[in-house]
Amino acid sequence: MKTSRAVFQNPPVPLSRRPEIVQAGLGEHHGPREETFEFEDAWQLHLYFWRGEFEIDGTRFGVDPEMVSLLPPGQPITWRFTDEHCDHYFVHFRLPGKQRKVFIQPSNHVQRRYEIFNRLFRGIAASYRSNPFAAEITLWTLLFQLADMQEPPVLQTLPGAVETARTLMDSELSTGINASQVAARVGYSRSQLNRLFEEHAGQTLAQYLAEKRVSLARELLTNSNLTIAQVGRRIGIREPHHLNKFIRRHLGVSPREYRRRKSPRTQ
Repeated sequence: MKTSRAVFQNPPVPLSRRPEIVQAGLGEHHGPREETFEFEDAWQLHLYFWRGEFEIDGTRFGVDPEMVSLLPPGQPITWRFTDEHCDHYFVHFRLPGKQRKVFIQPSNHVQRRYEIFNRLFRGIAASYRSNPFAAEITLWTLLFQLADMQEPPVLQTLPGAVETARTLMDSELSTGINASQVAARVGYSRSQLNRLFEEHAGQTLAQYLAEKRVSLARELLTNSNLTIAQVGRRIGIREPHHLNKFIRRHLGVSPREYRRRKSPRTQ
């Protein structure tokens, strides 16, 4: 299929805060036909299983299986469905506020990353209603994966998977989340994500989680009225003997003794 030279460029994509999913799923269209859509405030992300094309701002892009497109809000987009059955995963989402921005091309052949993208899209479609936070973290990972593919390199901070993992650990510390769960949510094996995280953050996932838990435990034991059990729940360690062992390992004394020594209320 011939298309005009691709001159349309997406505006910069703000990715420093978690996207908000409007809707997601597996869409089905029937060809041959032509349809035009426009979303005033939502970006459109698609993973295709069909051949055809779309046109935006006078520029035509060919659509092939295993291709991903990311299209901005406020732009009419004309789709030309040529196959009899035209299925694709879709995610419509908003990007809140003013954030750090990166450039992502409107059309991307994901090639060797197809299985990763397919798994991420499938996870979003399956979970965005029942667990929107998990779906949005997965979408965030997916967008960083796209950004990492661009040439020249567009990310000047941590790679998407590392940033997403760190955000997930920070926000879900109290749930008791562990390194294996983080890796599964981000879409990597634990060993792969550990290597990447250690390369860019200087420590393993488990070390980062332990450091966050120790820091928060110090603060709560010193400056809060929470019981020892409540402190444990806040840092994601609910079993008293596990909490006692963890605090002794990292602070040298029991939680009760640490509070006695450090809390200004006991001075």
